[in-house]
Amino acid sequence: MWVYDVEGNHYAEAHLEADIALTLRQAHALVSELEERARAEIPRLRELTTHIEPRGQLVQAASSGLEESQIVEAAERLVGEVGGGGVVSPGAGLSQR
Repeated sequence: MWVYDVEGNHYAEAHLEADIALTLRQAHALVSELEERARAEIPRLRELTTHIEPRGQLVQAASSGLEESQIVEAAERLVGEVGGGGVVSPGAGLSQR
C-alpha cells in the first residue's frame, strides 16, 4: 500500500490478494466495496487505485523479510494515521495488504 499526500489530499494505491476460487466478478465486487468504504471513512481521500492479485503472489514477490502479520499490522497503522479510522477486515476470500 502506498499513500501520497499532496497539499493535504490523500492519493492511495493498494495491491489486494483474492482467493483464486473467486471469479473476477466476485473479486472485483469485494474490492469495489472496500474502495467505497475507504472513501467514506478516510477524510480527504481523493483517489484510491487498487490492483487485484491471486492469493500468495504478493507475499512471494515482496520478499521484504516481514511476516504476513507484520505487513497487515503496518497497513493498519498507516490507515489509522491517514484516516483516523479502522481497517476494513479481510473477509470473503480477500486479504488486505
